[in-house]
Amino acid sequence: NIPQYEKSIDQLRLFMNQMNTETNKNLAYFSFSLFNGYSHEYFYIPESYDLYLKETIEMFENKGYLDDTLFILMSDHGAR
Repeated sequence: NIPQYEKSIDQLRLFMNQMNTETNKNLAYFSFSLFNGYSHEYFYIPESYDLYLKETIEMFENKGYLDDTLFILMSDHGAR
């Protein structure tokens, strides 16, 4: 009963946690995540998705994952 958007963002969280371990923290890495079905198909999901994404980005910042990092977040038009 976990929303799909949480599962998607959790994959990004797992990736960032793994790449910021003592073993990997000096490695260069790249991730491209695309989550577009949430705002195109449903009117009620974007608000919950935005909150979970905001919490994730704040967690990355608090853990120092965004130090020396280029983090790009893009959005499109959402629901038509």
